[in-house]
This record gives sequence, C-alpha cells and structure tokens, in this order.
Amino acid sequence: MTFPQVSLNRNRLLSALPADEYGLFKADLESVKMRRGEIIYKSGEPIKYVYFPENCIVSMITVFGDGTSLESGIVGNEGMTAAGLVLSKTPSVRETCVQTTGQSWRIKTSSFSAMLEESRVLKQYVTNYASAFFEQVAQAGACSNHHSLVERLARLLLMCQDRIEGNKIHITHEFIAQLLGAYRPNVTNVAMNLKEKKLIDYQRGLIEILDRTGLEAVACECYDAINETYRLYLSSLELRSLSHRAELASQKMSFETNKRRDLVNQAHQNIRSLQNAISDIKFLRGDYLLCMNCHFIRDDNGIWRQIDFFVHKRFNLTINRTLCPDCSKSKLAVA
Repeated sequence: MTFPQVSLNRNRLLSALPADEYGLFKADLESVKMRRGEIIYKSGEPIKYVYFPENCIVSMITVFGDGTSLESGIVGNEGMTAAGLVLSKTPSVRETCVQTTGQSWRIKTSSFSAMLEESRVLKQYVTNYASAFFEQVAQAGACSNHHSLVERLARLLLMCQDRIEGNKIHITHEFIAQLLGAYRPNVTNVAMNLKEKKLIDYQRGLIEILDRTGLEAVACECYDAINETYRLYLSSLELRSLSHRAELASQKMSFETNKRRDLVNQAHQNIRSLQNAISDIKFLRGDYLLCMNCHFIRDDNGIWRQIDFFVHKRFNLTINRTLCPDCSKSKLAVA
C-alpha cells in the first residue's frame, strides 16, 4: 500500500487539520532544509524543535554501548518527530537523524506543547499518530530478531518509498547497515541479490525500486502489520477531515439559507412599501370636496375635517401656516 499524496500540504498530519486549528500555530511553523546525516536529536538532550517532514525521511536510532546501532522507527510525511511529547515532556532517549534529504516544517517544542493544550483536534491527531508510531517501533524491534536481512531490507525500502515522492531513495548501504544493525558487506550482498532479481537498481547513494510488487513478496510480514496500523491512522485523519468539511459545508448552507430568507423578507417588505406607495398615489389622484368658505375637506367617511388634520392623518405630514411673499407684502401694505 502506498500512502496517498496530499495537495494542501505535503505533510499529511498538518494538511488534515481544519483551517482554524492550523491557523493557531501556522505563524510559528518554519520551513527548513533537512540534509542527509544531520542529527536533529541527540540521546539524552532536550528536544528543541518538533519536525513535520514533507519529502524527507527521519530515522530514530537506538545506539548501544559498543557503538552499534539499530533503527527503532522512521518518520515521513505521514507524521512528526518527537511523538512522545504527547505522552510526556522527557528529553529524547534515542538519537534521531535525517535519512534522506528534503524539506520539513518545524516548530519550537514550547510553542507546540502550548498548541496541544489549545487545539483539541491537533491533540487528537498527534495522539493517534503517536499510537501508530510506537506500534511501528514495537514491530520493528520484533522484526530485527526474527527475520532475515533480505526481508528486513525489503521492508525498509518499501517503508521509505511510502514516505517520499517517486521510487528513488537517496540512501547509502552504510546508512542501511546502521539502520538494520548489520555489517555493510552483508547489506551490499543482499542488495546485489535484489538487483539481480531486477527488483531494485542502485548506484552510490541512490536506490531505485523497479518492481514494487516483487519487493513486497520478499518483505517480511512486519511490513503489512506496520502498514495496517498506519492505514487506520491515515483513515482516521481522512475521516475527521471529511467530517469537518461536511460541518463547514452545513454551516455555509445554513448561512446561505438564512441570507436567502432575509432577502425574501426584505423583498416582501419592499413589495408592501411599493403597494402602499401605489395606494397613496391612487389616493392622491382621487376627487375630494373642499369647502370654498372654511376650507374644510371631506374624507372617505364623509366627515368634514380641517385640511391640516386631513393631510397629517393621510400622509403623516405637518402643515405649518405662514404667508407667501406676495401675501406678506399685501398684509404689510394693508397694515
């Protein structure tokens, strides 16, 4: 099984976060170049940054007292480093180094820990990922004691391809030997065997997978067991992401429905206002009786009223009495 690629962000954990949750710590994320062989955590030292790989692979390695080492787990664009932070705040107990060159996001551990407390969704995602990662660590530990070098090499190559784009893995035989706890000549012999079967091809620092199906047939059952764990984890990410999108779509639909209802209500109010205006226009066009002597006007009920009262009642207008310029002059002249 190859993990599906994402479009928003090449780190699946980050890309699955809702926009509002991602926005909580987006400003604290920093894009960094990860170089092969770079050690990001040293055994026993505090963890300064949490990394979210995009197209590189990071390996957690257990180093023994005699100088030998063994891969404990690998991290790619499906998750993050320092998964143990969700369980405790103890320093790193295993060396962690960059296995393949690429790009990654990172955030200060203090900021990330604060975000875990604020973001319910982020904490749930990280908890699910930590569970899957430690299942990988446990399975890899059992694998190193029960399966042959060729089976373990096939498993490692498949897991690496699952976490990068394409089928070319930038990794040396020496580093593979370190990860698998094997002698380099033995790794070279096993790789040569896979090459002769046309399952892989390699040159210095680069291994290309030619026949993935054939390589899966060679790999031990641990590959399927680890894949199943991550399949469930990634499915939960996708399910939660789809659920959140559905919730946002529902909220948007509700907003649009309310907006449309408001527009309909406003349209009805406009229609009523227009009808009232038309009624008033029709009223103005009617014939009314005005007394030539007292200037009273007869309303619709046949009652004679002062014209001021009639106009105020009908049109909500107030008439203030005064003299026009000509009458004013005439009045002065009489005076």
